[in-house]
Amino acid sequence: NYLCSPGTLEAYARASAEQAQAGVPLLARAEVTQRLEAMHAAIDEVSQALATLGKGSPWNANTKVSDEFLTPLFEAYFRRLGLRNLLRKKSFYELADFVPEEEIDCEIRDKLDAIVAVAGKATPSAN
Repeated sequence: NYLCSPGTLEAYARASAEQAQAGVPLLARAEVTQRLEAMHAAIDEVSQALATLGKGSPWNANTKVSDEFLTPLFEAYFRRLGLRNLLRKKSFYELADFVPEEEIDCEIRDKLDAIVAVAGKATPSAN
């Protein structure tokens, strides 16, 4: 659920538009607008479907977002763009690059800092 927030999804849409129109700034701006609108519409569509089914909010920590929200969200998003789905469940880890820094939980920062500290003390084994 750390990877699922409106800010993350908007950042993904923005970055994918810029990548799709790399080198053509005027087209990139229009593509960003189109993709943000498609993302907002897809979020609304799938959020409303979850509410209708009594499954709660996608922003709720108890929701299994990978199956119940992100999978149908990206199907709806890419369908609205007229593209094949470029982000399937096995690739949801890619959303980590788009999580706004201010949304990263302190606990995650602490754990990652601990991993870096341990890795820094490691020495390669001589085989």
